[in-house]
Amino acid sequence: MTRGNAIILHGDGIDIDEGVLGNERFEIVVAGEFIEHIEAPLRFFHNVRERFPGRELIFSTPNGCCFANTLLGSIGREVQHHDHLHNFSFKILNTLCLRAGFSGWAIVPYRFYATEMIMNTSGAKRLVVQSVEGFIRGVEWMFPLLSFGYIVHVRL
Repeated sequence: MTRGNAIILHGDGIDIDEGVLGNERFEIVVAGEFIEHIEAPLRFFHNVRERFPGRELIFSTPNGCCFANTLLGSIGREVQHHDHLHNFSFKILNTLCLRAGFSGWAIVPYRFYATEMIMNTSGAKRLVVQSVEGFIRGVEWMFPLLSFGYIVHVRL
């Protein structure tokens, strides 16, 4: 499926069949909120590096030790989706990049947003949600390793 400059291909996201790509030219592989759902993230990284040398990989994943999880843990809940197989931290992502043999990468935190909760509430409840969001984002700003997730930019 093509949309503007984006091409969405369907198939096995871990063992990518080169036949699926056809003659398409692309510079960036994007795997947003993907690696926490697959059984073998390191195998995925090896495959992408092997099949797409010289290109870029941009992927994102939640931070398993984010501050929002700590807060929710205090009331017996957590942020992680029930389909997640892995939790990642800054150090684990860095280690995976090393083991995958990537030559260069940057790991950048992304912050917590309670947009959906704010949009679906009103009055005092909305103010509480906005206050909690502001508090969490303040902690994330002071302590980036507690951020909600990470975006990783890799040169393959």
